[in-house]
Amino acid sequence: MADWQEKVNTLIAQVKAWRQKILQTPPERVTGWAFSQAISDELDGFVRAIYALAWERAMAKFGNRYLQGHSEVALLATGGYGRKELSPFSDIDIAFVPLEEDDPFVDALLRECFRLLVTVFMDNTDLKVGYGYRPLADLTSLDSQTQAALLDARFLAGYEPLAQKVQRVLTEQLDVLRFLRDREWERFAAYQRFHASPFVAEPHLKEGAGGLRDGQTALWLLAALHRVPTKDAWRRLKKLLPPDRFSAFRDAYDFLLCVRNWLHLTAGRRQEVLLREYHHRIAFDFRDGGQVMGDDEEGMVRAFHRRLFEAMSTLHHTLHFVRHFVADATIPLPDGFLCEKGRLTVGKMSPEPPERLLKAFELLQRYDLKPSAVLLRWLSENADEAKRAQTSPEAAQSFLSVLTGDGDAPFGKALRLMEQTGVLAAYLPEWGEASVYVPSNAAHRFTVGEHSLSTVTELHRLREAAQRGEFPWVDVWAGVSDETLLFLAAFIHDLGKVLSEPDHEEVGIHLARKIGGRLGLPEDRLALLEKLVRLHLTLLSTARLRDVFAPETLRFVADEVGEEGLLKMLLLHSFADARSVSEQTFKGVEERMVLDLYFGVLRTLQERQGKEGQLTTLTRTRARELRRTLREVSDTEIQAFCEAMPPAIC
Repeated sequence: MADWQEKVNTLIAQVKAWRQKILQTPPERVTGWAFSQAISDELDGFVRAIYALAWERAMAKFGNRYLQGHSEVALLATGGYGRKELSPFSDIDIAFVPLEEDDPFVDALLRECFRLLVTVFMDNTDLKVGYGYRPLADLTSLDSQTQAALLDARFLAGYEPLAQKVQRVLTEQLDVLRFLRDREWERFAAYQRFHASPFVAEPHLKEGAGGLRDGQTALWLLAALHRVPTKDAWRRLKKLLPPDRFSAFRDAYDFLLCVRNWLHLTAGRRQEVLLREYHHRIAFDFRDGGQVMGDDEEGMVRAFHRRLFEAMSTLHHTLHFVRHFVADATIPLPDGFLCEKGRLTVGKMSPEPPERLLKAFELLQRYDLKPSAVLLRWLSENADEAKRAQTSPEAAQSFLSVLTGDGDAPFGKALRLMEQTGVLAAYLPEWGEASVYVPSNAAHRFTVGEHSLSTVTELHRLREAAQRGEFPWVDVWAGVSDETLLFLAAFIHDLGKVLSEPDHEEVGIHLARKIGGRLGLPEDRLALLEKLVRLHLTLLSTARLRDVFAPETLRFVADEVGEEGLLKMLLLHSFADARSVSEQTFKGVEERMVLDLYFGVLRTLQERQGKEGQLTTLTRTRARELRRTLREVSDTEIQAFCEAMPPAIC
C-alpha cells in the first residue's frame, strides 16, 4: 500500500510540475496544433499511468473476479482531447467503455480510475476532467453532441480491441440524417447566441461563426455522411476541396487554434472571446512569433485583423460548402429508402415486406422530408398491401410513431399523407369505413373518420400548450401515464358509430380491443385503452347534465374514473374531442364547466387517497399570483384562502 501511494504522490508531483511549465509558456512562443498536440501527448502519459495504478489496486482487491476477455474496459480520449486540440484550459474529456456491464472487476477498476483522475488532476491542479460511462449498447441512443465527441475518440488505455469496436458500432449504426440535422441546428443556435458573421470586433473563437466549431462541424458532417471517424474525414475533405482551399482550411484552423492557445495563456483562464483589449498585444506577440507582419503598431494590428478574419471566413465558408455538399448527397435510410436532396424516395420498388409502406410514413414524420413523386406513386399503387401488415409489430411501431407525431415534421403531416395515399384505410379498415360515415348528430361538421384526424390534432395542440407551460395543461399532461394510448384512443374513440351510434361507446370497447390486439398491445395497455374509449364522454356529458359542484356528482365521476391519471387523460381527450366537433360547439362556458368538474373530481380523488395539505394546480397558480400582489399577507393565509375557494373562483 505504501509503495502504491508513493507512486501516486510521484505522479501528482510530475503533473503539477508539467502544469506549471505549460502555464509559464511565453505567449509569443505559442503555436497551434504543435502546442495542443504536445499538451495532449503529455496528458496521455499521465492518464495511462493513472490507469496502470488503478489496475494495480483493482487486481489487489478483486483480482479473483477478473475474467480475461470479459472483464475488459477501454479508456478513450474524446472531443478536443481526442482530436489532440487541447488549449491550456480545455477540459480533459474521457470515456470509460466496458466490454460487459455489471462486471465486479470492471466496476472496481473504473471506481479506482475515476478517483485517481480526480485526485491527480482536479484536486492538485486547475485542470477539469469530463468523463462519461459509455456501454456499447448505449452508443446509438446518445445525443448527437456526445456521438460527435466519440467520432473524435482515440484509444488511451485498457483493452484496445474494444476501442476499435466502439468506432465500428458507432459508425455502422449512426442515424446519419438525425446527426446531420442536429449538428446544423447546433450551429444555428450557436450563431444566435454568439455571432452569425465571422466579421465581429470581439469574436468567439470556438462557438461563433467562423470559429473552430465551424471547422469541426464540417468534419463531423463528412464523417457521418461517409460513416468514418473524424480523423478520416480530413481525407474526405481533402478530396472534396480544391488543393488551395484545403491548404487554406488547414492553415486557418491552425491559426485559430494558435490564437485560442495564446488567449488562454494570456488571460490565465479559459477565455474564448478575443476582446478588444487583447488585439494590440496579440498583434505584437504574433509579430515576434512570425505570425503577422507590420512596420508599425497600426500596421501590425491591421495585419493581425486581416489574418484573423481571413481564417474565420475560411472556416465559415468551408462549412457552408460542406453543408451544401451533404444536402445534395444521397443518404441510405432503413428498409430500402433513400434521402435525395431533402426528399424521401424508394430505392427498392417491391412492396415486400408490406411493413415498408408504414415505414415510409415513419421516416417522413421523423425527418420532415418531402415525398418524391416516385414515392407517392409507389405508396398509392401498393396501398392495399398494407392490409397484410396489420399484425406486424414493425408496422405497428411505425403507425403509432406517426399517430403521436414523433419526429421533426409538423404534427399530422405524415398522417394526412397516409390518408391521401389510401394506406391508412387499408391498414386500419375500421377507420376506412368511418371516413365516409356521416354521423346523425347535426353538430358534427366532419365524417367520423375526419373527426378522428381532427381530434388527434387538437390533442397535439393541448400537448404544445403543456410544453409552453400553460395552465392547467402543463400539470394535466404531466399526469399522462401513456401518451401513445391517449392518442390511439382519441383516434378510434368514435369508430363504433359506424356500427351503432346510440351505444357507440360499448361497441367502441370491442373495436378498441380488436385494434389494440392487432397492434400488439399487452393486456394492461388494452385495458387502459378500453377505459379511455368507454369513458370518453363521461366529463362532457356530466358537465352538460348535472350540477358540477354537487358532492354526489363529484362522487359519481370519481367512482367511474377511479384514479387521477385516468382523469387527466379523460380531460385531455374531452377537450380534444369537443373542440374538433365544430367551431360552434364547446365555447368558453362549457369549457369552464368541464374544468370545474375536473378540479372537483380531482380534489375528491385526492381526499380519498389521503393527500392532505396538497394544493391543486389551480390553487398553486392563484396562490403565486396573490403572493406577488399581497406581500403583506402571509403565505399561510393565502394558501388557506385559495383552498377554501371552489375551483371556479380560485
